[in-house]
Amino acid sequence: MSFTGIIFIMALILIIGVVIGFLIKSKSISLICAVLAILIVLVWFLVASGILTNCG
Repeated sequence: MSFTGIIFIMALILIIGVVIGFLIKSKSISLICAVLAILIVLVWFLVASGILTNCG
């Protein structure tokens, strides 16, 4: 599986966590999952744009 596919699956799982957090009215779970999803997408964007390509 490619790196991009892994990133998308991780972000999708975290977005599902945000939805579940809203459904069970747990703001801490949804906030943590939202922040992690944003960070993962940001890292993916940096890798895709070539900034982190040389690092790994």
